[in-house]
Amino acid sequence: AAFVDPAKEVPDVDAALAGARDVVAEIVAERPEVRALVRERFDREGEVRSRAIAAKTKAPTKFEAYYDFAERARAIPSHRFLAIARGEEEGILRVKVAVADEDALAFDVASRVGYRRGSPFAGELKEAVIDATKRLLVPSIESDVRADLKERSDLEAVKVFAENVKKLLLAAPLGRRVVLGIDPGQRTGCKCVVVDDTGKLLEHALINLVAGAEALAAA
Repeated sequence: AAFVDPAKEVPDVDAALAGARDVVAEIVAERPEVRALVRERFDREGEVRSRAIAAKTKAPTKFEAYYDFAERARAIPSHRFLAIARGEEEGILRVKVAVADEDALAFDVASRVGYRRGSPFAGELKEAVIDATKRLLVPSIESDVRADLKERSDLEAVKVFAENVKKLLLAAPLGRRVVLGIDPGQRTGCKCVVVDDTGKLLEHALINLVAGAEALAAA
């Protein structure tokens, strides 16, 4: 009651307690050990979940496999996560990364910050911790996990693309034909290489060219 002050937008005791819970919730959500606990739970148990937006699925789409989908975040392949992300960008899917039991997560957070059932502040602290977990911690950690998943998936996609490009560039450009390749050079000579119709090296040699009648005679 001592904190009631209409001039400070605290009109009654309930408003004073609500404000106190907000302050406690922010303090809890900012504690490094609490954030580490929630992040560890997301890393271990988090699932990528996607649901279809009904209004956008009246016609067939390429995201039908993800209309009602869930998979562990730590195991989801990069191509699948990127496909789900594209579905979200196109407004066809709703996507989130979540843990199975947020209430149990809130209980773990409460234990970490010293919640005691017999305390005169137990009821208010419990509400503050639940608020901190569900309103502040879970959305924040989910955002971090999704950013990490996106970065991991992008890197993996680039790696796969690079490998495919490498194979394409190393493929026989003329098909199944024997090829003689020459790297011309007057001072250092011409490097000549012959590969068979599978790209296997057959022969290589260095040829020194000459120019003019005197050089030809000397040769």
